[in-house]
Amino acid sequence: MPDSDIVVTRDILYEQVWKQPAGKVAATYGLTGTALAKICKKLGVPVPGRGYWAKVRAGHSPRRRKLPPLGLGQPKEHRIPAHRAHRRQQQAAIDLPEAPLIVVPDELRSPHPLVRGSAPIIRRAKPGRYALPHPEKTAACLNICVTKKSITRALLIMDTLIKALEVKGHRVEVTEPKHSGNGDSYGTDSRTLLHIGDQELEFDLREQLEKQPGRFFIYQTYNFVGTGRLTLHLHAWGSGVRNQWRDRPTQRLEDCLGDFIRCAVAAAEQQRLARAEWAREEKIEEARRQREAEEQRRREELARRNAEVERRAEDWSKARRIRECLAAATARGITADWLGWGATRAEELERKALC
Repeated sequence: MPDSDIVVTRDILYEQVWKQPAGKVAATYGLTGTALAKICKKLGVPVPGRGYWAKVRAGHSPRRRKLPPLGLGQPKEHRIPAHRAHRRQQQAAIDLPEAPLIVVPDELRSPHPLVRGSAPIIRRAKPGRYALPHPEKTAACLNICVTKKSITRALLIMDTLIKALEVKGHRVEVTEPKHSGNGDSYGTDSRTLLHIGDQELEFDLREQLEKQPGRFFIYQTYNFVGTGRLTLHLHAWGSGVRNQWRDRPTQRLEDCLGDFIRCAVAAAEQQRLARAEWAREEKIEEARRQREAEEQRRREELARRNAEVERRAEDWSKARRIRECLAAATARGITADWLGWGATRAEELERKALC
């Protein structure tokens, strides 16, 4: 990982964004195109408009916008944290495997045990607030939330996907729900987990809803109606790979299962790299905390020793002043009782100072 942050000036950035497309410039810094656009705006760097690079590819020489003078209070450089650039560069370095060809059959034959066990739970699920039936919270069940009309298709897709994952050497697990047992809804629902190597990813299959106006009372109400369009969602935020597949006018979810597996493998690898990086950073942070704790102990021990020396010096100083006082009193012929007390006190202080 880079040892220091990356500092980019507006002059350099201006030259870069006019020499090559923003996407390529962003990649050199480990940024997204959106992040680079924000930096350009912050530094007041003009960027090529729509169609600029098409004209360049066509052999034309479109006019370049000039870099305006630095505005009042406007920064002239931007600092990109080293860890952020490193993380994005790691994501870009991951080679996505080839998507396997997966064919979903027309009928559900010999269903996978997870599908066979979840099917009756899903079929008897009751609609929730937003029309989608939710399986019982007390039973282990695949995370499938679809309307009654889409259940058969959803089970067929999930069955095909699970079997294809197992052929690739991966494993799907359905966890037991964890609730308090007091009849309330607190706790953790059943989860559908994909195990790729030593990495774990959650995924689910849901039906898209459509919002339709309902009856009007004091305010407008709405109904949520199932559309029959399904969405497969991989819980892999920040992995840098695709995490959602859905039915579209030109695409059926059944044709996306191979791409799901391809991206899941890449997401698992990215998660492994990220966790290794987190572990490395935590190790560095723990070493820093230990150094600080040791330094604090050293400072406290030094303060204790200094206080001890100063106390002994103070006792010795008091003893000397007492003896000087006693000597002066004796020289004047004073024979009071306190002279004896003073001598005793001086001896005590000297013993405390030198013991």
